[in-house]
Amino acid sequence: MQGTILILEATATNRIMLKVQLSAGYYKVVQSECLSGASEVIARTQPDLIVAGASLRDGGIADICAMRDAAAPGVPLMIITRENDSGARQAALRAGAEDAMSPPLQDLSLLARIRRLIRDRNQTEDLRPRDSMHRGMGFYEPSSEFTRPARVAVVAGSDTAARALSRRLEPTARHMLRCFTPDQLRQSGAEQPSYDAILIDFSDQHPIGSGPADLRLLPELRSRAATRHAAVIALTAPASPEVEAEALDLGADDVAAIDCDMSELNLRLDRRLDLTRRSNRLRAALQKGLRAAVRDPLTGLYNRRFALPHLACAARHAQDTGKPFAVMLADIDHFKAVNDRYGHPTGDQVIRETASRLLSGLSEEDMLARVGGEEFLIVLQNANAKAARSIAQSLRARVNGQAFDVDGKNPPIPISISIGVVTVPTAILDHPTIREPAEEMTQALITAADRALYSAKKTGRNRVSVVMAA
Repeated sequence: MQGTILILEATATNRIMLKVQLSAGYYKVVQSECLSGASEVIARTQPDLIVAGASLRDGGIADICAMRDAAAPGVPLMIITRENDSGARQAALRAGAEDAMSPPLQDLSLLARIRRLIRDRNQTEDLRPRDSMHRGMGFYEPSSEFTRPARVAVVAGSDTAARALSRRLEPTARHMLRCFTPDQLRQSGAEQPSYDAILIDFSDQHPIGSGPADLRLLPELRSRAATRHAAVIALTAPASPEVEAEALDLGADDVAAIDCDMSELNLRLDRRLDLTRRSNRLRAALQKGLRAAVRDPLTGLYNRRFALPHLACAARHAQDTGKPFAVMLADIDHFKAVNDRYGHPTGDQVIRETASRLLSGLSEEDMLARVGGEEFLIVLQNANAKAARSIAQSLRARVNGQAFDVDGKNPPIPISISIGVVTVPTAILDHPTIREPAEEMTQALITAADRALYSAKKTGRNRVSVVMAA
């Protein structure tokens, strides 16, 4: 089965017709004829979607939406209105329904809309648990309720058709509209600002010779970084279920007839923009949470959770390519004395400045992580013993070359570091009797670098100690 759909409809013939249509799409169908029993059915069956008639014996559109919000938050709701009832469709969208349709319900269009609603729900649910976790861990602050006017691209087969559609939208639109032909939108590329929503006219009502936009534009938009998360609404000729279904399956978020009430079209646009903004916030929270999981909050460097698997990957890469690499552990000398004399806030600034100086001396392919209070791990790719020693000495000089001007301390604070370096030559990587699993090599390298660091500390600090992996 594709999923479970609850039909909430007072009229038995309508329930039967909907069940036949939805069963043809291989959905499991459950039914209820009134609001009073719907919550129990939802709790028992856990539907993926609710399809409801606009008027039940014990409630209307607002009551249906309120019941859904209480009993099944996050489950998409489609309202079926009376025939050609744009006012009821608009009322459903304003009340919170994800979609609204009017009879006659064409199988192709109905099933395509349902696929789109369930797809949207599944994508949101993939982000929602992580979002709750990130909020609980304090990874980000709640977003402001203020939203700027959206940037909306109006696309049609000709400039004339695009401008005509834009003029129809303007009286009820709250957004900034800009007109394009499909080729102009394709050519705009990265030099144009990204658009929050894109309205595309796929109908055949164009000046002679211009032709409608090609449906292949939809997967193109979904493949581009700048437009893959934009809200896309396809406008089709009236009574075109095949085109509606294909547009939805190719990436459109919603469809409407080109001759629909512009107030309804703008309402659909607003609804899709709200859903897109919500998804974007969830996605941003996920990305921020992932970053927080692998980044040190004080310095912005990678943390131990990232650094050790990265070192294992570097070891595997070196084993596969036979190229040498090196591992360093760097430690700030006499850091406890800095904290004791100047306080921990000053100590934090010393750590941040040390991280900045170390990072400035490394290439993009090298990895720098803070793995302890004042300890840093460095992985150098493609570095032999001579190169590793030279880089380590350069890093040491970057740190101790100029005293740290922290909080206006006068005189500035002199800081130095000690570095332990372990190099892994090609001979070890190529030797079949010496090769070992990357994870075991990682631990051995950390241990060897720690011993080299201890040697640098023991012999006077502000030094570099280099050893070769055994």
